Amino acid sequence: MGHSAWFFILALCYLVCNNPIDIRIRRAYSNCMAFLPQDNQVLNSLTIRLSLNLLRNLFFLILVMLSGLAPAAENKSEQFQSILDDAVGTGLMAVSAHISWGNESWTGVAGESSADSGEQLNSDSLFRIASITKLFTATLVLQLVDENALQLSDILADRLPLDVVADIPHADSITIEMLLDHSSGIRSFSDIDSFWKEAYRNGGLERIWEPEELISYALQDKPYFIPGIEGRTQYSNSNYILLGMIVEEVTGESLSVVYRRRIYEPLGMNHTLLEGFNAGLSDIQHSFMKTGFRNRIVAISRGWNPPSNEGLYDVSGNYQLYNSWTWAAGGIASTSGDLDRFLKGVRDGSLLSGESQDVLFRINSAEGDTVVVFGGSGGWEGITSSAYEINDEIRIILLANTTGFDIDADSLRGQLYRVLRP
Repeated sequence: MGHSAWFFILALCYLVCNNPIDIRIRRAYSNCMAFLPQDNQVLNSLTIRLSLNLLRNLFFLILVMLSGLAPAAENKSEQFQSILDDAVGTGLMAVSAHISWGNESWTGVAGESSADSGEQLNSDSLFRIASITKLFTATLVLQLVDENALQLSDILADRLPLDVVADIPHADSITIEMLLDHSSGIRSFSDIDSFWKEAYRNGGLERIWEPEELISYALQDKPYFIPGIEGRTQYSNSNYILLGMIVEEVTGESLSVVYRRRIYEPLGMNHTLLEGFNAGLSDIQHSFMKTGFRNRIVAISRGWNPPSNEGLYDVSGNYQLYNSWTWAAGGIASTSGDLDRFLKGVRDGSLLSGESQDVLFRINSAEGDTVVVFGGSGGWEGITSSAYEINDEIRIILLANTTGFDIDADSLRGQLYRVLRP
């Protein structure tokens, strides 16, 4: 038993023995004193140097300190919830958050459910996470690297069928690592106007897209740059569509199955799915946009339903498969708690080797003077998401289903972080 433990027992026993209520309490003190080792130097020192009044004062100080812990934690919870409630008061339809720090965690929601299932909003409610999906896809690729099924230096032309890569510029020099860190130069298909015309006007959000079809749009314009130029990167959804195709080619399984088998199930992520490829579509919260002059023009051109009384367009309510087109680049729907499990699993070695962890962290981290953050964020019409680990000690996940306001998942993350680190 450590010195501090002996000190605490002595202080407690002294106070109890001075309670006049029951003689048996005094006997308990005597028994405890007999239990203490007589040659304990700390005990002897305390007996000589400290008065019993000092012990009593120290004990009460300990009680005051301990009694202050619960209200402090409760106060943080109240502040977290207040931030979410204020966000909904600003105009967001719904928001979900999970925060982990030290040995503590908090999960909360605010707003109203819009899921077709009719289930009330709760911590297991599904939100679209958009580009945070890329972390999942990168993790699968790096798992295959750990298993020697892939190498980061592998060439794109060697990993996909000829009919897929034949028209991709520089396919014989683009590596898997270049796809992971967006240094391939391949144009994003979502930067091509004709893709959006197909998506919004010709039923593109009512069906499943083939990955090859998405890549075909990327080829309608020249690459951003020649791959391999040091320090040159350009964010491109096409990179992660190609990585999803490589995962399927190497494993012989559909991407949705590989996600489930290699990530969801090992980590106990029971409320995560790939939109359009797993059951549970009716459980996803709808995606909303604020009305306004520009959005009214967009709504008319796309034939959206009229806005609600709250001044929100139910964007996803106009389509059967609102976000499935993003697939390996952004198609996952999840919960704030499940995303916390994912970030923790990536960090603790449950999913990747140390070497592959280093690659994932290098590609998806940013460093400031005193802060290092790892993770990702995502956004589209009616989707805003943020999942970050801060200084390897705090994890904050924010998911919301409304855009067009000044507040979004990233700004909410900052507010929650300041509760923990004022």
